[in-house]
Amino acid sequence: MVEKAWDLIILYSDAYITFCNHIFNGFLDKPRFASADEEWDGYDYMYRLLNRKRRLLHPFWNFWPKYAQREFYFQEKQLMT
Repeated sequence: MVEKAWDLIILYSDAYITFCNHIFNGFLDKPRFASADEEWDGYDYMYRLLNRKRRLLHPFWNFWPKYAQREFYFQEKQLMT
């Protein structure tokens, strides 16, 4: 769902650039990970950022569920591909 929403908002690039500058103070590109550890760290970072910016990102809150374990994240990801 995150990827679909991301692709849709990028269609409106001016809005996306404004959004990124307002929330992240710079452009946020799609991540490309070299390993599963790097991907999990990236996910965890985004989840923590979402918590800090929860008031601003309220409509997107459910896009990043909190997984109890790293393995649950990868199991669900595999089911979605």
